[in-house]
Amino acid sequence: MNALFALGILAIVFGLLVVVANRAIWWGLKSGRSLLYCVTFSTLVLIGVYIFTVIIARLVFHQDVVGLWQQEFEMSLQATVAMYVELGLETTEIERSARLIRVLFLQGATGWILVLTIALSLSSYLVQRKVAKHLLGIMAPLPAFSQWRICEKLIWLLMAAMFLVLLGSRGITWAAWMGLNSTIVIGCLYFMAGLAIVQFFMEKRNIARAFKFLLIFFLLFFPVLVLCIALAGIFDTWWDWRKLRAPKQKQE
Repeated sequence: MNALFALGILAIVFGLLVVVANRAIWWGLKSGRSLLYCVTFSTLVLIGVYIFTVIIARLVFHQDVVGLWQQEFEMSLQATVAMYVELGLETTEIERSARLIRVLFLQGATGWILVLTIALSLSSYLVQRKVAKHLLGIMAPLPAFSQWRICEKLIWLLMAAMFLVLLGSRGITWAAWMGLNSTIVIGCLYFMAGLAIVQFFMEKRNIARAFKFLLIFFLLFFPVLVLCIALAGIFDTWWDWRKLRAPKQKQE
């Protein structure tokens, strides 16, 4: 029931985002500004839905929605840990992984929700871009995925987030929460930038499209490779792997 409710909310938000993306394209906004417009809208909608759900659950059903979700998550995690223990895997290693998962998905839930809003916004913009091309004859600007880059100033936000994580490791709770959630969002953005770099070099070597999808799908199952892709996106700030930066910008 909770999963169906969540899917219903996401479907409604996606539908609203398609309308917002349509307006952004109609107004002739650039792709970056259109996506920022969609992300802001979807974030406000999800915050509104969250506040409304919490209030209704407390006033009408006398339940703590966040507490129930955390309890269900913990029960599912414990069931998974028990399954791996029964298979004969090392208990210490499993418990360490479980602690990491708790931190990433319980304390970092806000960051993952923001990542979801970005993904929904991008998806709605891509859908509406196709619709606008066929129905309105408008071709909204959007560079090829292999040309996507992250704003270079974002590296300062990443450094600030890592500094907050460092403060959080010394017992400062609010710094740990802000640092973790900021790192999740910014890290996912740099991961997308890293995927764009991988796509660029695969296109440069004329690798077949089917093999590209298989390779990227394969990479997602190995955390070390995911980290390497994100690091490639980060170091692109200085090294400009694809030589996309203008000469004047390089000199600066």
